[in-house]
Amino acid sequence: MWKWLRRIWIACGLGFTFWLWLGFQTSSDLPPARETSMSGAPKQGVIFLPGGMVAPEAYRPLMDRIRDKGFAAEIVPLPYRCACTDAQRGELFDHIEARMRANPEIHWAVGGHSRGGMLTARLLKERSGTSARGAVLVATTHPRDFDLAGVGKPILKIFGSEDGVASPGDIARNRHLLPSDAVLKQIDGGNHVQFGYYRHQLSSGTATITREQQQEATASAIAEFLSKL
Repeated sequence: MWKWLRRIWIACGLGFTFWLWLGFQTSSDLPPARETSMSGAPKQGVIFLPGGMVAPEAYRPLMDRIRDKGFAAEIVPLPYRCACTDAQRGELFDHIEARMRANPEIHWAVGGHSRGGMLTARLLKERSGTSARGAVLVATTHPRDFDLAGVGKPILKIFGSEDGVASPGDIARNRHLLPSDAVLKQIDGGNHVQFGYYRHQLSSGTATITREQQQEATASAIAEFLSKL
């Protein structure tokens, strides 16, 4: 009996791990890749970091919407989809800075979803001389263990009312760690996973709006923020 219980326990553990991994892959409704129309050279843009373990391609539709509004938008993958170590985080930050220096004519913001948002906040904290003109924190409770109140750069924080990973209550509790002029934008009906096009995540919450509605609201908020850089 104990032998079979061990086997069942191992099988359940492996099955749950596979379920978690599957959830971070792109969803079946991911729109096909397309060319975005942009008139003239963009003057502002965003470099965007994916959520932890999430396929970077899941954020392409959001970046397409931002480009359609006349702004540059690029995705920088996280090392090993996580950037878990100090060395990996340093490598990521160096890559972001190099991308911004390669296009100095653009006023860049750095942004990210979930863990990508946390890493964005870390970039502002650890790289005081960063070329980033501002930051976009999407569906993250960070900063929560350090203070960005005096960072001197504009910050936009976007979150969904139905998000159980980065809940509105947790975000409100950490509001004092952001600059007083930081902009907080709640998307009513939005949850955690619909900021990207991936399958599922624990505690994501149940959205009461469509993914397309949430994506458009997010892109519009980011575009408005970028236009003021």
